[in-house]
Amino acid sequence: MARITENIFPYLGVEENIPLEIIKNKLKDTTFSNMVALLANVYMSDEHLRPQYMKARLSIRIFKITIRVPIRIRKVYKLESLEDLSILKEIFGIDTEIKVNATLKTLEKLTWTQQDLQIINKLYKRDFERFKYDIRN
Repeated sequence: MARITENIFPYLGVEENIPLEIIKNKLKDTTFSNMVALLANVYMSDEHLRPQYMKARLSIRIFKITIRVPIRIRKVYKLESLEDLSILKEIFGIDTEIKVNATLKTLEKLTWTQQDLQIINKLYKRDFERFKYDIRN
């Protein structure tokens, strides 16, 4: 499985073995809309970007044949729901207040263009429907 950087960097003109400062500047110069536009090229090649509905099946490979078995989902727990977090905390005995690998602050407010919304709605339409999220227009 490729890392997300290996998928996105070629589209940003980032080559292997270039100084970290150049990579940092290229990323800083990339707008949110540019990243959304790139998504269509890379979202299927990285499990973090791939639509979640696709993970609701088990793949078994036997003698060069892949069998995909759907997994029945009984409940979807949403991280943005305090009620769901409370349930997860109780079930797994974890501290849901601990943030790991979280962005602490964003330097600029994200502005979604109509084109950004169209791209995201198209790529993740089945996720929005299956997991009951509103499609924004």
